[in-house]
Amino acid sequence: MILKIKNFGSINQAEIDLSKDLILLCGEQDYWQTYLTHTIYHLFSFDTSFFLELTKVAQFVDTKELALELLENHKIEINLSEKIEEYFIPYKTQILNTTAIYLKEKIKEALNVFKESFVNTEIAFEVSDEFAKRQIKFSNYETNFGNMQKGYFMTAQKPLFSSILTFEITPQHQFSLERISSAIAYNIFISIAHSILGLQAQIFQANQKFSAGLEQEINNLAEKTSPFAYLADRLEVISQDFNALSFYLKHLAQPKDLLIIIEPEATLSIDNQVAIGNFIGDLVNKEFKVLISTNSIPLVEEIRRMIAYEHNPILSSENSISLFFTRKVEWAKFSDN
Repeated sequence: MILKIKNFGSINQAEIDLSKDLILLCGEQDYWQTYLTHTIYHLFSFDTSFFLELTKVAQFVDTKELALELLENHKIEINLSEKIEEYFIPYKTQILNTTAIYLKEKIKEALNVFKESFVNTEIAFEVSDEFAKRQIKFSNYETNFGNMQKGYFMTAQKPLFSSILTFEITPQHQFSLERISSAIAYNIFISIAHSILGLQAQIFQANQKFSAGLEQEINNLAEKTSPFAYLADRLEVISQDFNALSFYLKHLAQPKDLLIIIEPEATLSIDNQVAIGNFIGDLVNKEFKVLISTNSIPLVEEIRRMIAYEHNPILSSENSISLFFTRKVEWAKFSDN
């Protein structure tokens, strides 16, 4: 999926392929690549309740046969890959335009102090049909619909990295065949939109703060163990200033998570900027998706060295993109790798 953005503060225009495993937004000491990073975070993290309006205009195929099967067997499985032609492609323009409008509003809300800088901002998305079909198979989120009101006993669940949407219903259902049929169509539509846009992925901002005062919540999280806990030990050798990221790696990290890291070099020496660049490259090698904004040339050069010389199939020129922002040339392609 390509994010196209124009008139974003001091950034004249940029195009970012959000499907890449590594995205580097780098440049001179300026705020706008950081704000662009926040924008991408908001894109991936907001809910899709605004798609409810689209369900009113979408002409879904008849799902009564699916509803009848669900009532008879109390469970059905639907392959979303087979439903893209009916539930996404006819409405692709509407879905992408609605997402762009909503994202612009979220930016103005989140960056309120600079809201005048977004008056002329233009946001658009480009999604090929081939990408949409491929994305369904690799979507990194788990959703659970159901219990929408008292007496509604149908649920729909799509696990991580699965194209299968499972519906279940209790024998004590209280709604008509038409209502159940409509609910099936709605959940298919939303699941496909989530998968293709990358929404609701597990996202971690490296500088995010845990909720103040929720000590018990933090203690509960600390009881979990991540398969990537060993990376936290390595990170702590580089610097003790990444407490939140270290906690995440020890207790929460899962494969394919999206990590958003903003200016990690802020307190680091030149040598440790190189070391953190190597660490970030290795996160991509471990199959994390990483988005980073940085002003550090040593950090960027270390990642570029890893791409050029380590010949890793994941951390590669095909899976990475870097954009360089400068005040003199408002946007320029830094490299394709």
